[in-house]
Amino acid sequence: MSLKKLLLLTYLFTYSNESFAQFFKFGLKGGLNYSTTTGDSKGVDFKPGFHVGVFLFHRPEGKIAFMSELVYSQQGAKASQGSTKIDYSYVNLPLMINYYLTKDLFLQAGPQYSILYSAEVDNGTSIVKVKDQLESFDFGLVGGFGYDSNRIIVNGRYNWGLINTSKVDQTFTNSVFQLSLGYKLF
Repeated sequence: MSLKKLLLLTYLFTYSNESFAQFFKFGLKGGLNYSTTTGDSKGVDFKPGFHVGVFLFHRPEGKIAFMSELVYSQQGAKASQGSTKIDYSYVNLPLMINYYLTKDLFLQAGPQYSILYSAEVDNGTSIVKVKDQLESFDFGLVGGFGYDSNRIIVNGRYNWGLINTSKVDQTFTNSVFQLSLGYKLF
């Protein structure tokens, strides 16, 4: 490779990284989940969990910003009585639009696509894998609010599952409250 081509490639690589960093902010996020299942699932309560992932953020001039995430999320439910827990793990891809009420405070909404990673029922004495009884894909709507400083994003939101995730004779949808803390790396 000639020196001229090497310099051109170096320039293009540097310029594209700078353009990407000017257009998008990349960050890490994590937080708490409080989830349950709705529909035919009687006698279940919310159970705690966590989520962790990455996000891309773009805020052009004005009141609108765009945010996409790739998040590992612990979801499921627990029995109202007894020690049975339903543990789901999803990989979620929410695509959010943030509307800024002030410079720092925003409302957000958008669709969320989810892929089931694992599913099991723990009755306190044994664990039964139930992934084959559930749909591998979920779709829902997300809505919430937050605070966006220069580097830190704090938000609370609700994930409302719209698809029946059960392959058996019952109807289950996911319902998740999330509290998140995000940090923009660049």
